[in-house]
Amino acid sequence: MKHLNVESYDDRVHQLVGSHFEIEELFDKAIWAECPAWVAHQQALFFSDVKDNTMYRWQAETGTQVYRSPSHFSNGNAVDLA
Repeated sequence: MKHLNVESYDDRVHQLVGSHFEIEELFDKAIWAECPAWVAHQQALFFSDVKDNTMYRWQAETGTQVYRSPSHFSNGNAVDLA
């Protein structure tokens, strides 16, 4: 995993993450990744690669794996209260 340098153009970001933080790239194989949704009870991040017609799940212990393919070009992932 590669570590990325971060530049902020709005100091309000520090209210969320503090003034010392790192961003770690978890996956770099997507064509067009978007729509991340964190599912707390699974400790998993779901996101879509719309152009590749694939949905992924990332978990710390297993890394990134295909969750659904084809994903029918899923977009706009969200988690409800249920």
